[in-house]
Amino acid sequence: MGDDDRNRPQGESKDPDVPRYDWESNKNQNPVHDGKINWDFKNPDAVEEEIKKIDRNVRFDLKSRTRKDIPEPDEKFYNFRASDIAVGFNNRPPTFAKRSGAPKERKTARIRFNIDGEYSDLLLEATFNITEGCDEIHSFLKGEIFIPESEFNISMVFPPKPVINSNQRDLYTMNIVGNVQLNVTIKSKAILKPEWRQKFKELLEEKEAAAKAVEPQEPPKEP
Repeated sequence: MGDDDRNRPQGESKDPDVPRYDWESNKNQNPVHDGKINWDFKNPDAVEEEIKKIDRNVRFDLKSRTRKDIPEPDEKFYNFRASDIAVGFNNRPPTFAKRSGAPKERKTARIRFNIDGEYSDLLLEATFNITEGCDEIHSFLKGEIFIPESEFNISMVFPPKPVINSNQRDLYTMNIVGNVQLNVTIKSKAILKPEWRQKFKELLEEKEAAAKAVEPQEPPKEP
């Protein structure tokens, strides 16, 4: 990193074609929703109906642009629906937590954004308040889960490298422009995908069956 990078004001791109992002004029647009959802896995239809009643748009104040050889505007702001966000996480190495002063329970989250039909991954720091049972659910969803009743405080203190889509042919990239910091709070951001509903139901039935198996059986009453 050169002197120009260190001295450049926060939020300003070293690309002269991309102007500095005006945080003040954009910070209150389309605020993050804080809808409360009653996650009743015994009745997933009711959950989905409740979800439909709230505004699921989430505003991420990311300054992003596409490659100049793509016939789209150079600058975009993207609105992501809750259903477009999937989270896979692993524990951070203890050395990182000590060095950064982060709590031990800090996780690394890979947030997958659905951008115009293409998936791009950005690696963000995140702390999680994960409800009971999510570890079990995560284990059979194989690394990708919508975490119910959780809060994410996503903090990005440096821009990632350009993200290339899965075909690795460099047809689509997404940048965070400039040395910016992103702080977003997301609450209750889980959509029960139809293909997962059965899995939740099966998990619940297994847990209930296991609980019944260990319940003490009352001896029959003598007449």
